[in-house]
Amino acid sequence: MYDNLQMQIKRRMIAKSLNIQSLEKKAGLKISAVRNILNGTSKKPNVFTLYAIAEALDCSILDLLGSGLSPNAPTSFNEGPNASKKWDADLFAQIVNVVRKAYEERNGTLSSDKALSMIQEIYYYSLNKNEPQVDQNFSQWIIDKNIQTRLNSLEKVS
Repeated sequence: MYDNLQMQIKRRMIAKSLNIQSLEKKAGLKISAVRNILNGTSKKPNVFTLYAIAEALDCSILDLLGSGLSPNAPTSFNEGPNASKKWDADLFAQIVNVVRKAYEERNGTLSSDKALSMIQEIYYYSLNKNEPQVDQNFSQWIIDKNIQTRLNSLEKVS
């Protein structure tokens, strides 16, 4: 996943005529956030950094990650039980925002793999409703479940 991420960022920066500093500024990121990803210092950027970079490059997080997702994850949202359903970009964007806001409110951290897994789970669930829309209760349950799992694992380490 990491090599593909670096390649996609570089390729998209060139296409947009952006240098590292201008991308960081456009994305509203700290100085060196993008540089650290590109030079390998930051091996697992969080989902919010990826989201900001994707927004600044006019693409999605999935575009940046490409086929570098974890082996257990589908390589696109066009696989699996919902493959015949039409892609709903607005629904997907709403779900990304729900997950992002929930973690910001809780000052949480989230790996990109975990965030994408939650987003995908909420997306598929919401897509299967009569009128596809974000199910707030289900979204909160998924987010809370993941926070509790993370807290439990941190307590075991302590």
